[in-house]
Amino acid sequence: MNDQIDRRTEQLPIWKQIVLHLAPGLLAVGLFVLLSVLLAPAGFPPFLIVQIALPVLILAELGIILFISKRQTGRASIVKMIRFTARVKWWQLILLSIASIGWVVLVYSAIGDALNRFMLSTFFEWLPGYFQIGEILKNPTLYSRGVRVSLWILALIFGSLLGPFVEELYFRGFLLPRMAYLGWAAPLVASLLMVVYHFWSPWLIPLRLLAILPMVYFVWWKKSIYIGVIAHCTLNLVSDVILTIPVLLM
Repeated sequence: MNDQIDRRTEQLPIWKQIVLHLAPGLLAVGLFVLLSVLLAPAGFPPFLIVQIALPVLILAELGIILFISKRQTGRASIVKMIRFTARVKWWQLILLSIASIGWVVLVYSAIGDALNRFMLSTFFEWLPGYFQIGEILKNPTLYSRGVRVSLWILALIFGSLLGPFVEELYFRGFLLPRMAYLGWAAPLVASLLMVVYHFWSPWLIPLRLLAILPMVYFVWWKKSIYIGVIAHCTLNLVSDVILTIPVLLM
């Protein structure tokens, strides 16, 4: 299967993979820091600022696909650049998506809090306070209802739907198939680069890596980004929207 991918898809050397994986994250964290400096004093919670920055991240990832498509084919097309669109039997799609979601929930429930505290206190204590994105969940009444409603709406649109969907297109549909020369190490390398790209929450790198590895391997195995789209969007919908409903109603 890898030989077929190599002949059909131009491979990107590892240095380009690193640049293309990390560049959107660097842009996003730069915008996040700038907006935090400007908006945090006015009462904007970090979680809301992240949602405001997400459209730029989404446009950057889509723009890179279109730019490379134009250079390689002479036509800017996202559809033509996406691989791993193989059809999977419906029961396999559901089973592998549920397994991916269940593994993430298990990892976060079992070691999430302890590992996050260790990483923050040991390696990232120096980060400015506005990097504590989840602060509004602990003290929601510090912010007006308008701020909380705006956060919830933006989290639904960009954090739970468009954001994870475009990330799956970009990381699993566009970049992952173009490192087929790494063989079965490709999902591990791709997962590591993808979790590092979340520069606005670097203490989550080991936890995220452990959590997403099965999902990425399932996508690689079945050559189907639909597994990642279902699992990723569902997880973000639950964590970013459903769990924040109490914050909205207070």
